[in-house]
Amino acid sequence: MNQKKSISQIQKQIDVLKEEERQDRLFLETQKEILRKEILKFKPEEIKNNQQIEQKYGLWERILKTLGMS
Repeated sequence: MNQKKSISQIQKQIDVLKEEERQDRLFLETQKEILRKEILKFKPEEIKNNQQIEQKYGLWERILKTLGMS
Protein backbone atom coordinates (compact mmCIF):
# COMPACT_ATOMS: atom_id res chain seq x y z
CA MET A 1 0.00 0.00 0.00
CA ASN A 2 2.79 2.37 0.90
CA GLN A 3 4.52 1.79 -2.42
CA LYS A 4 1.29 2.48 -4.37
CA LYS A 5 0.86 5.72 -2.49
CA SER A 6 4.40 6.83 -3.24
CA ILE A 7 3.96 5.94 -6.93
CA SER A 8 0.80 8.05 -7.10
CA GLN A 9 2.58 10.92 -5.38
CA ILE A 10 5.45 10.66 -7.84
CA GLN A 11 2.99 10.64 -10.73
CA LYS A 12 1.32 13.78 -9.36
CA GLN A 13 4.70 15.48 -9.08
CA ILE A 14 5.54 14.49 -12.65
CA ASP A 15 2.23 15.92 -13.84
CA VAL A 16 2.89 19.16 -11.95
CA LEU A 17 6.37 19.40 -13.48
CA LYS A 18 4.99 18.79 -16.98
CA GLU A 19 2.41 21.52 -16.46
CA GLU A 20 5.10 23.93 -15.26
CA GLU A 21 7.22 23.08 -18.28
CA ARG A 22 4.27 23.76 -20.59
CA GLN A 23 3.64 27.10 -18.90
CA ASP A 24 7.33 28.02 -19.17
CA ARG A 25 7.35 27.20 -22.87
CA LEU A 26 4.25 29.30 -23.41
CA PHE A 27 5.81 32.17 -21.48
CA LEU A 28 9.03 31.93 -23.50
CA GLU A 29 7.13 31.91 -26.78
CA THR A 30 5.18 35.01 -25.82
CA GLN A 31 8.39 36.75 -24.72
CA LYS A 32 10.08 35.81 -28.00
CA GLU A 33 7.16 37.27 -29.92
CA ILE A 34 7.30 40.49 -27.88
CA LEU A 35 11.05 40.78 -28.49
CA ARG A 36 10.59 40.12 -32.20
CA LYS A 37 7.99 42.88 -32.44
CA GLU A 38 10.26 45.29 -30.55
CA ILE A 39 13.14 44.54 -32.91
CA LEU A 40 10.94 45.03 -35.95
CA LYS A 41 9.99 48.52 -34.71
CA PHE A 42 13.54 49.74 -35.35
CA LYS A 43 14.37 51.22 -38.69
CA PRO A 44 17.14 49.31 -40.49
CA GLU A 45 19.01 52.59 -41.02
CA GLU A 46 19.26 53.06 -37.26
CA ILE A 47 20.78 49.64 -36.70
CA LYS A 48 24.39 50.03 -37.71
CA ASN A 49 27.69 49.05 -36.37
CA ASN A 50 28.91 52.62 -36.19
CA GLN A 51 32.57 53.12 -35.67
CA GLN A 52 33.87 56.30 -34.16
CA ILE A 53 36.03 57.98 -36.78
CA GLU A 54 38.85 59.81 -35.11
CA GLN A 55 39.74 62.96 -36.94
CA LYS A 56 43.41 63.24 -37.87
CA TYR A 57 45.00 66.57 -37.04
CA GLY A 58 48.13 67.99 -38.55
CA LEU A 59 50.96 69.36 -36.44
CA TRP A 60 49.79 72.98 -36.45
CA GLU A 61 46.16 72.00 -35.86
CA ARG A 62 47.20 69.96 -32.79
CA ILE A 63 49.29 72.88 -31.48
CA LEU A 64 46.43 75.33 -31.98
CA LYS A 65 43.97 72.92 -30.37
CA THR A 66 46.25 72.42 -27.40
CA LEU A 67 46.60 76.16 -26.96
CA GLY A 68 42.84 76.56 -27.30
CA MET A 69 43.15 78.78 -30.36
CA SER A 70 41.16 76.65 -32.77
